[in-house]
Amino acid sequence: MIENRAVTSLLMVLFMPGIGWGTVITYQGHLRETGSPVNEKMDFQFSLWSAPTDGNQVSTVLTVNDVEVINGLFTVKLDFGNVNSSLFNGDPRWLQIALKPHSSGGPFTTMAPRQEITHVPYAIHALNGGSGVWNVTGGDIYYDSGDVGIGTARPARPLHIKSNGSNHWLGLENPAGTKWNFDYVMNPALGYNSALRIAPDNSPLQLYLPNEPGGMRMYLWTADQAVPNLPHTGIKPTFALWGDMLVGDIICIARNPMSLFFRQETNLSASSPVVFFCANKGINTDTDGGAGILLHPDHHRDLATWPNDPVDHPESGSLHLIAYGRGSGTYANKIRMQTRSGPGQVADRMVVGNGHVQIYGTIGATGGWISSREQKKDIAKLSSQQSHELIQQLEAVTYINKSDPGETRRVGFIAEEVPEIFAGPERKGVDYMGVAALLTKTVQEQERQIGELQARLAALEALVKKLTVPGPR
Repeated sequence: MIENRAVTSLLMVLFMPGIGWGTVITYQGHLRETGSPVNEKMDFQFSLWSAPTDGNQVSTVLTVNDVEVINGLFTVKLDFGNVNSSLFNGDPRWLQIALKPHSSGGPFTTMAPRQEITHVPYAIHALNGGSGVWNVTGGDIYYDSGDVGIGTARPARPLHIKSNGSNHWLGLENPAGTKWNFDYVMNPALGYNSALRIAPDNSPLQLYLPNEPGGMRMYLWTADQAVPNLPHTGIKPTFALWGDMLVGDIICIARNPMSLFFRQETNLSASSPVVFFCANKGINTDTDGGAGILLHPDHHRDLATWPNDPVDHPESGSLHLIAYGRGSGTYANKIRMQTRSGPGQVADRMVVGNGHVQIYGTIGATGGWISSREQKKDIAKLSSQQSHELIQQLEAVTYINKSDPGETRRVGFIAEEVPEIFAGPERKGVDYMGVAALLTKTVQEQERQIGELQARLAALEALVKKLTVPGPR
């Protein structure tokens, strides 16, 4: 007796209009006769029915002859032709099989039970414009009667995916084979209690969208490092980036005091400044150079990281403002400081550039000018003759500064007209400390001369008094 012990697999090759797939079902079965695998050629008959027993036959009978059965295994391709509403219309279907040895002239023997047709073949019905769940337009299929659930019978979105316990939600793959994996992550050790992770193949960085207290966050971060809490607040940042960032404008919206920039690391060398610059190639370069700000950390010597750092780092806690321009405009290669000068207006208060410091207004200071002997060399006393010659070359003038909105008349010198020793770089300024030193020397010389004249006058007065006293001559 021949019996159908098992169906090893049931595979479908589906017909897709416009793509070129057919309506063929590939069926594989396993035959035993009195407990032993069959090894001979067989003839088969296949038909579709509406019930596991009895019921209605809904297809024609397909006869496949001379099928090779080896060790009980056989494979046949079944094509019931064009799909119609009576074949795969969404109702349950069973496949009935009848067979006989190819060498036998006897009748076919119907096998029991019939084999149930599972959900996959019903795609044939949908792809051919059937009235099932999916609809067909040209080469496309669609569903517009509700939401689709994967892993859930109660979808709450047009596409609702519920994890089956593996936490792998969705995978995308491009034609080259690169995969983008969308997974659910719960890893308290890395600080993720509940997060969506998007991880491309072989990428050192992954995108995390964690649900943190206070709302969702976004981290483009390395896979094996935790995103640290902010030191000054003790909470996770809203956005974290491992690597470089290229942005347009950054706009901060908050009513509370904000730290707009904060270094996470501690024990930094003063050789590791934070640098802001607006140049493509850096600051100090003649090709695509520009201006920048350097913020040097307060020095904490870290011998492991910075073995060559001096104990007393010269840049510890320093602020650098750098202007590096090769243009010829009024403010090229200069640092400008401005304040409000009126409604909607600002004015220069100090301009630094090309060896000059221009200050518009008055200076209030409680200290003095730096003039240490340590900063000088080739020191020589100014002679009386030198001071006399220099003072004769100075010509004081009164003037009004063009940038002074009050047009206050002042007293001073013209830099282009003073002696060279008092002129600043490019003759744009006057060394008033030098002028003060010259005046000091001149006054001292005058005091010396006045002292000498006073002594001579006293001697003359004594002589006159002696000559005018009555008595013998």
